[in-house]
Parts: sequence; structure tokens; C-alpha cells
Amino acid sequence: MKILLRALALVGVLLAATTASAAAAPLKVSSYDINYGVGVDGKLDLDRTAAAITATGADVIGLQAVDKYWSTRSGNLDEPAELARRLNMHVVYGPNLDNAPVNAGDPRRQYGVAILSKFPIVSSTHTLLPRPTNGEQRGLLEAVVDADGTKVRVATTHLHTTAVEREAQVAAIIAKLSGSAEPVVITGVLNAASTAPELAPILAAYRDTWKIKGVGDGFTAPAANPTGRTVYVLAAKGIGVLSAVLGDRTASTYIPVTVELDPSGQTGDTGDGPIVTPTPTPTPTPEPDAGGGAHPDAPGTPLHVTSYNIAHGAGYNAQNQLVFDLDRTIDTLRAIGSDVIALQEVDKHWSDRSNNLDEPKVLSEALGMHVVYAPNLDNPPNTPGGPRSQYGTAILSKYPILESRNTLLPRPGNGEQRGLLEAVIDVNGLRVRIANTHMSTLANERTAQTARIMELLADSKEPVVLLGDLNATPESSDLAALWTRYRDSWKLGGVGSPFTYPGNFPDRRIDFIALSSGINVRSAEVVNTLASDHRPYTARLAITTSTQTTATVGGTVPATLSLSLGTPGIFAPFQPGVERTYTAGTTATVTSTAGEATLSVSEPGHLRNGAFSLPEPLQVTLTPPSWTRPVTNAPVTIGYRQHIGSSDALRTGTYAQTLTFTLSTTTP
Repeated sequence: MKILLRALALVGVLLAATTASAAAAPLKVSSYDINYGVGVDGKLDLDRTAAAITATGADVIGLQAVDKYWSTRSGNLDEPAELARRLNMHVVYGPNLDNAPVNAGDPRRQYGVAILSKFPIVSSTHTLLPRPTNGEQRGLLEAVVDADGTKVRVATTHLHTTAVEREAQVAAIIAKLSGSAEPVVITGVLNAASTAPELAPILAAYRDTWKIKGVGDGFTAPAANPTGRTVYVLAAKGIGVLSAVLGDRTASTYIPVTVELDPSGQTGDTGDGPIVTPTPTPTPTPEPDAGGGAHPDAPGTPLHVTSYNIAHGAGYNAQNQLVFDLDRTIDTLRAIGSDVIALQEVDKHWSDRSNNLDEPKVLSEALGMHVVYAPNLDNPPNTPGGPRSQYGTAILSKYPILESRNTLLPRPGNGEQRGLLEAVIDVNGLRVRIANTHMSTLANERTAQTARIMELLADSKEPVVLLGDLNATPESSDLAALWTRYRDSWKLGGVGSPFTYPGNFPDRRIDFIALSSGINVRSAEVVNTLASDHRPYTARLAITTSTQTTATVGGTVPATLSLSLGTPGIFAPFQPGVERTYTAGTTATVTSTAGEATLSVSEPGHLRNGAFSLPEPLQVTLTPPSWTRPVTNAPVTIGYRQHIGSSDALRTGTYAQTLTFTLSTTTP
């Protein structure tokens, strides 16, 4: 049986009787980190990237994380040229990283930022930004575009991940743009919340368009389950801000931001009142991360545990570069003095990066501890007859390890293989289950991995301590299910700053120790060390004995298919005698309790104005067009595209078409 739900949408185009006297059309500007064309499913698809850009309806787009012959990760493509060709737009490129080719005679390998424009690009400049701690090179790309006679300077950047570098880069950007003869619009990934103190100067000099016209939190990353706002469009005072919206959530790990502007300042919010400077908030600790304070007298059998992503033994040197030094890792662990240590990113004869060492063996022997190892990546030997090349997780224990197992976790986005390593240890006669994991960087994979981990641990007869690098912050929706059964040790006994990553300038908490019932926390803290790109998180626990029983509770969900459409898509006025492809868009929201659902649209046909119709058919894109599991209020981006030829005859009035959108399922 196939269940259908239909909705109608009117696509209208308003034409002024005398186009020459009409007000100039607004300028749509987008900022989009395309993640070099790789989406939330971990797959490279530049056609999907182009469709996401088209759906924004933007006239000018600032792109970040753009490859040019960089590597096989992006098919060694010239991505700026490919996107410009697919979208029929002008393009300029700024290579922040410019490396020699792998093979002599090949083009140079470049990575940086780009600007696409439907309008002519009059001039452009690219400036490398300062990097006081020798971090990855970042830059500022500027392009002056001629938008139907109005010149606008559009800039794009991708700031560093550390605050000290962002502070220097913000100062350089302000100085570079301060003398612009044209109104300035800045697009980019600023890699910080708007309350970050290092962004205060640029948010004083330029206006945050999302705070003026955006609705909601404006979170842009990670795209599948966004928890933070990193993508911005800033406008100089005097530019009218008309609207600000978010876009596609599948084609990249970031969500694009699109704003509608009036560079002339005749319409929209121009900021004629005083500009409000954000109040700097030094290293905020979000409320969900609030520690519970130390409880040194908490009852129970003591157990000191640590979770530590050791980055295969690489830590920061005096130049803030990651260099291999396993002795420093050993010294750090020895100083912490834990009874049990859960390690992530552990090499075993992996490669030269860790001197082909058997790191689990070296660490266990140096610290005098028992060890079990889980090779989540298990490759053939690097040399014939040698040991297999492995990479994964390990558990070190001062107490005997009674049993252990490793389970490979699901990876629906085809990301790197991850696993759950379990070890039952004997703590002076008390059996405790230690679980160690390193989750995916993809939100949809973390959701699946969380569910599988809870299945694996559900029947444990022992109290459970789950440790690991979960690659998400505590409030992330992909971890929500975890906190329904396990308790966050930081909330119970954390003292000081909770942030564990990046190791040199930590600004987020992604390393955890989660506890089943019956385990108290005497204290928990993050250790200040540069021995890895993460900081170790350690907790002193007190385990009580208890008995458990089970009970069943449940509920039913009625079959539901729900489809709601946003406002109609409206193209800019068609101009007779001018060849141009017009774009517009809207959104839809889907709720489905079915095992799968598909959204489709009727044959678009041709836009009609009474007895007259346009020669070329309307094109419609749906992103995403289908779902493989139940969803609630899932966003859909609907893009409209209409090509007008220079010789197409146009009749005064409104061209429109009614479309039928159908949400259907065969597995209700």
C-alpha cells in the first residue's frame, strides 16, 4: 500500500510594466563552507554542492574550504572552475594553502576560499592573514562586483580555530577593508560564537545580519544536528538588511547563510541607530557543562579513571606544532596516576608517524598495567612479512582484566570505522565494566553509534563506566539518548574548566566519562597538558554495590505523514531582451512516522501568464527528496530555476504555475 499526502504551492513572478523605472533588485549574498564538496554522508558530490548553492538564490556567494587540485579527497578537481561552470557564474579564488604538485608537471595543490558572482567581477585581491602561533594559513579574498551599476565589495574569509589567531586575523581584516570605496559585505566561517571576545572588534565595525533579520538561533554546524553558529554574513552600516535565512543541510557539514541586502540603503534595516557592540564573554562555560563540585567523601569502592585521546603520541612543541613524543604521553599518564585509562587514537605498527611502534605494549610495559587493544582499522602489513598495521582504542588497568570484547560500530555515512571496546575488571573483588569508544565526526553516524553502544551495554551485570572521545558537545542531539540512561560525571563532580579540545587552546568539551547508576563522583577535572591535541579528562569514582531488576513501559505512535510549505517562491522581475537564469526558493517541513518516505513534485511545466507561457520549462529541486527513517519537522530546501533567453517574448503581468508536492510512503 502506498500512502500519499499532497500540498499545493503557487510559484509567482511579478513583472513591472516599465522595468526601467522600478527600484533596483535586492542583492542576495550567501556564505557557505562547502567542506570541499563532501556532505554529511561523507561522500563527495559537487553536483549536490552546486544544487545547494542554486537553492540559495544568491547573486554572490563566499565559499570556504574549497580545493583546487588538492588531492583525491575531492577528485583532484579544480573546484572553483567546476562550480563556476555548473552555475554559469564568474569566480575568483584565494589559495590560502599553495603546495607543490605530487608529480612534476601537474598543477599546484591549493586549498582556500572563493567568490562566485552572477554579476561581473570588476577587481579582486587576496591577502594572507597573520598566524601568530604558526597555525594553518588563513586569508581574506575580496571581489568588487558590479550589480547592475552598483559596485559592492564582497569579502570572504575562514578564520582559525584558536582564539589567539582569530584575534590577530580580525584586526588585519578590519585594517584591510577600512578604506574601501564601495559598501562592504563580509562572508565567512569565523569559527567562534558571536559572544567570543576576539570577534568583538569586527562586530563593532560591521553589522551581524543574522541578529538583524534571522529567525531562531542561526546554528550552522554540524549541518545534520547544528549546535553552534560559525558561518556569518556581516554588512557595513548603511546597507539595508531585508532578510536572513539558512539553507541546505546535506551537501556539506555546514549550513549556508543567505541574506537579502539593499546596498543603496533605500530599503531594509540600515543601522542608522547606534551599533551595539557585543559584550565580550571570556571563555564561557555553558550551563549544561556546569560541574557539580568535588565530593571527596562520596561512599563506595574507589576507582580512579581517565579518558585520553593521545593522538598516537603526538603533542604540541614550542612552535605550537604537533610532533610525536610517546615518552611525554607516558610521563603525562604516570603523573595522573589512574587505576584505569581509556585511550583513543592508538597506533600498533601503523606507520612512520609513530615509528611503527606497538603502542599498547609500550604503554602497558612503561606504566606496569594490564592492557587490551581494539584495532578498529586493521590493514595489511606495511612491509611483507611484517605485523598488521592497526589503529584503534585501548584500555589500561592496574586491576586484573577478567574479559574483554570489541564491537565495530555502524557507519551509515561510510565514515571511518569506529568501535566499542569493553573490559570487565576486578576491583578488589568488585566487577566493573569499562567501555571505551571514539565516535565519528559525522552527526548521523554518532546517532547510530550511540544507539548501538546502549544496546551493547544494556544487559551488563556490572556497573558501567563509559569513557571516550565522543566528537560532540554534551548538548548535541546525537548524544541525547545516552543521557537518558547514563550520568555525566562532569555534572556530578567537575571542578575548573571542562574543555578538552583543542589541546593547546581548548574551547569545547568532547571527551566524557559517563556512569551507570550506583557510581558516585568524588572529583573530576581536565588535566592541563600539551602532550596531545586533546586534554585528558580524569575522574575519581566511588562504586556502590546494588541489585537491578527490569520493568517494561511503552506507548504507541499513530501513522503520520505531514507536509507544510513555506512562502511561495518569487523570482526577481524578468527583463525582456536579457538572457539570464533566475533563481528562487522556499522551504518545506516534513513529519513522517514511516520507515521510509519520499517527497516528489508534479511535472513543473511552463510558467504561464494567461494564454502566454515561457518557452523554457521551470526547474525544481528538492533537498533532501527522501528519508530512510522516521523524521519530525525535517527541513527541505526547494529550489526554483527559470531560464529566460534574450529573444524570449515576455507579456506584461504575472507568470505563475501551480505545483503539486506529494509526500508518500510504501512502508507506513
